[in-house]
Amino acid sequence: GKTLFALMQSPLVQDLGDGAEGERYVRLLTFDVSRDPCPKKPNGHFVVELPLFDGGDGPRAPETNCVLVLPDGEFLVLARDGGGYGDRKGKDGTARPIQFKRVLRGRLRADANLAGSKFDQDVKSIWRKRKRDPEISSLSLETAIDLCDESALNRVGLSVRPDKRGYEQLSAKWEGLCLTPPLKKGGLERFLLVSNDNDFLTRDGMMPDRAYDAGIDNPNRMLIYRVMIP
Repeated sequence: GKTLFALMQSPLVQDLGDGAEGERYVRLLTFDVSRDPCPKKPNGHFVVELPLFDGGDGPRAPETNCVLVLPDGEFLVLARDGGGYGDRKGKDGTARPIQFKRVLRGRLRADANLAGSKFDQDVKSIWRKRKRDPEISSLSLETAIDLCDESALNRVGLSVRPDKRGYEQLSAKWEGLCLTPPLKKGGLERFLLVSNDNDFLTRDGMMPDRAYDAGIDNPNRMLIYRVMIP
């Protein structure tokens, strides 16, 4: 059958806890769309545990921006921090350091499905007395691709180094995943396309009501990886 995945970008309000640990759990819903393209209820409801990274002033959890369904209940998640070219939220208007941008891989498990449980109703939190409810078995993620791999980026003229500026620096917001069909019939090799969001940052922009200058040109980009997926 066909399954639709819907992943939260960040924790639900009732699922926010203390510190970085309280920001690392997001919910994932799955819908069976093989018969009904608009099902009323999910057939799967899961809690996904995001990895933590060193944010410079302590551990932090990334935000998720895209989920891609793979065969046999596996899935890819694009998760990232906010540092990089196009980010102007740092001190003195400079970009924040690039610390975490990865494609993560996970797998659904029947024992972790919360569909129909008390956590699937009203605004039930995943926390109990400031600890994750022991009744919840979360889905873990492992790194499939590290977009911040400096040696790999250097091959295509990019870098995560803070002394790099402009187009040489890795973009801040990577938010799109797309997987091609097998490159050869019956083969395992495919291309995984990872695309950025440029936030409409351009020196010569046009909106329906006016022209604008965002101060920088932030081009749309795409990173392409050769991967082995059944």
